Amino acid sequence: MRGFACRSGTSTTWIESAARNPDWTEPEPKDRALQRRFKSVPEAQGRILRVVCAETETTIRIISVMFDRNARRKS
Repeated sequence: MRGFACRSGTSTTWIESAARNPDWTEPEPKDRALQRRFKSVPEAQGRILRVVCAETETTIRIISVMFDRNARRKS
């Protein structure tokens, strides 16, 4: 993850895992070119990490990262 600064103790390993292998995804409502990717993080007491990103054939660009208390997988 080149050029990425991480705050608040969120591991870059967790972020990369969510970006590359999410548990589920949703389109970003405000910008359909972006995607929300969600991943449960056992090391963070099972909290759900939400990573908003834009992906091309060669790059995954991280836009924002946060633990999302309201995240629920839609059926």
